[in-house]
Amino acid sequence: MMKFAVLHLGALLLSSSAICCVEGRKPTFTLSPRANPIESSLRKEPEHDVKTSNNKKVLLGLRGGAGPLDAEGFLKVFSSAGLLQGALMTAGPKVSNDLYGIDSDSFLDEFVTKQCGTGIAAFSLTLYLMLFKNASLKDAMVPNVLIWTFTNLQSLLSGDLVEAGFKTPGFVFCLGACALMAYLLSTEHAEMALKVWSILWLPAGLQMILSPEGAAKAWGHTGTMSRSNNMMLRLFGSYLLSMSGMIGGQVFYDMEPLKAMGVGNLFFGAWHALGLLNGDCEAIGCNMFGMNVWLLVHIAGVVTTLF
Repeated sequence: MMKFAVLHLGALLLSSSAICCVEGRKPTFTLSPRANPIESSLRKEPEHDVKTSNNKKVLLGLRGGAGPLDAEGFLKVFSSAGLLQGALMTAGPKVSNDLYGIDSDSFLDEFVTKQCGTGIAAFSLTLYLMLFKNASLKDAMVPNVLIWTFTNLQSLLSGDLVEAGFKTPGFVFCLGACALMAYLLSTEHAEMALKVWSILWLPAGLQMILSPEGAAKAWGHTGTMSRSNNMMLRLFGSYLLSMSGMIGGQVFYDMEPLKAMGVGNLFFGAWHALGLLNGDCEAIGCNMFGMNVWLLVHIAGVVTTLF
């Protein structure tokens, strides 16, 4: 199993480099090179320092982060931390579970944690590429779907799905959908593909949060789900809703990317709050300090980007 974890992490790192060689054109957050007239005017060369300062304040106000924390700077730190957290959960699920006080008594515990870690890493990588590499949304999504293509393929070929108690048809469908999405993102149908992708996440994410056991059965699980398994499936559901919110906000509502990232942050924060409020964290002996720290991080991210 360890060699698959190493291959899994390797694919994550290789995918992160796939976007870093965008040719020639000036990178942008948007799907297409449509210019924002307000932002374009702010990019003009300032005549003197006072004007530069004023323009920066206005731009931060448009993007979120005009308050005490800079939204872009905060999200850069958040995406980097998310990559590390996701990589740990993916490559060392038992280590991550032990760190947070979550059960690792069965292969299912580690499998669900690995899937959640892949989601967190994929989400954080998308943010990272947009923030650090100025990649467009469609370009930043390519490594995301490639990661999931490899993840589903690895789970099918290694027998992890069967060992964790899942049946294969749902994961075969996801493998095909991710491969198709990776192709469509390189065509003129990229924006439509992203719209469909963001819509598909919604029912799956909501079901995992509202009825994790029902969601597990829908994906072919035949065994019993523990309370910690249900909690982690809710985490995966929050990842799906985070992706749906971040993508949908941009492709349907032309939302400023940093604000769309704040919407995605909102769902991760909601998962932490739910785990604390419904007693899941206390019941499974979860590390309350770690949960509270991440909750505060998500709250700061939402306030900084959306208000």
